[in-house]
Formats: sequence, structure tokens, C-alpha cells
Amino acid sequence: MILEVPILYSFRRCPYAIRARMALSIAGIRCELREVVLSDKPSELIDISPKATVPVLCLSERVIDESLDIIEWTRLKDDYLLLPSEKLNTQTLELISIFDNQFKLNLDRYKYPNLSLNQDPLENREACLDLIKNVDELFLAEPWLYGKNISLLDLAILPFIRQFRNIDTEWFDQLNEIPNIRKCLNYFMQSKEFLSVMGKYDQWQLGNTPVYFPQSN
Repeated sequence: MILEVPILYSFRRCPYAIRARMALSIAGIRCELREVVLSDKPSELIDISPKATVPVLCLSERVIDESLDIIEWTRLKDDYLLLPSEKLNTQTLELISIFDNQFKLNLDRYKYPNLSLNQDPLENREACLDLIKNVDELFLAEPWLYGKNISLLDLAILPFIRQFRNIDTEWFDQLNEIPNIRKCLNYFMQSKEFLSVMGKYDQWQLGNTPVYFPQSN
């Protein structure tokens, strides 16, 4: 199948989809954006990626259905993400793994307590906070985690910390234990890199007029 531009199946609020959209936007890679309603997934998405989770990037030569793989593909096109040194690169990958696994597990249990039997959501909240505290102690730079340029770590973990904050913003915004992460998250949420990918789109259906992303200025 030959495509004029890549096709991105996405869901606006999904942290995985947010980091994929940001990577594509920063790299200047134009896509057809297909907004998915998770309770009503299109058969076209299921056909190309049976697990049917977003984001999914459909290319002429293959389908990429993991957000970190999408980011890596964009870096092959435009290596825009800061990896300051081999040491920090190793640290970055280790932290991303922690957030994609331990943090996300506790985040889901905190956000959806009815789906977790015998789980105290406040314990899960504290487990997430402990992981954020560990990150906060590592980073003193600003405005991004490694300094003035956006990094792979910013893209990978800040959408999940944002989701964590959104569960109880009043509680999160009063925390004093994580000043560096709170400052970085506030910058992230007001940044052009984030705001430019958070437009609202109607659910995609076959036959719709294509929506292209990122939008031209």
C-alpha cells in the first residue's frame, strides 16, 4: 500500500498518543490524523493492529503500534531529541522503563480504583508520588528536564505525570516535595510543543474528509 502521507490513529487524551503526536509534530512529519473513540474503535484500526490500542502509525512499508517505536522512527527522520551523553542516555531509558511499567500500573489503579480488586487507590497514589520524587531529585535543570532543549525523557514521562496530576489537581498542586517536576510539568503544559498537538477533533469515520496533522501555519 502506497500512502501519500502516514496515517496516525490517535486519541487526544491518551499519554501514549500525546507523546507520539509531539514527536511527529516536532520532527515536522505530516500525517493524516484519525481520532479514535476507544469504546467504538474502527475496523480499519483493528485490521492493521489487532491489539487496537493507540497510537498506531501506518506507513507505506509497515505499521508501528508502539509510541516509543514511533518516536524512534521520527528520530531517524530528524534527530531532534536531546541525549546529552551515553550516561544520560542510559539513565533516560531506565527512567522511561520505570514510568511505562511501575508508574503506569499504579497510575491506572489510582485512576480506576473499581477495576483493581483489593487495592487502595491512595496507596497507588503514594507509589506514583514516590517515583516522581526519585526523578525530582535527579533534575535541577530548566525549563526541560535536561535543560533548555526538549528531550526524549520529557516526551516520554511528562504526559503520564500530567495524567496523574489531572486526577486530583488541587492535591497535586499543593505538593512541596517535587518542586523541579512541578515546574517542568507547568512549562510542558504551556509549551508550544504540547499545546500544538492538543486540538480537538471529531471521531474519524470512513469517508470523512482527511484531517492533516500538524496543521500548517
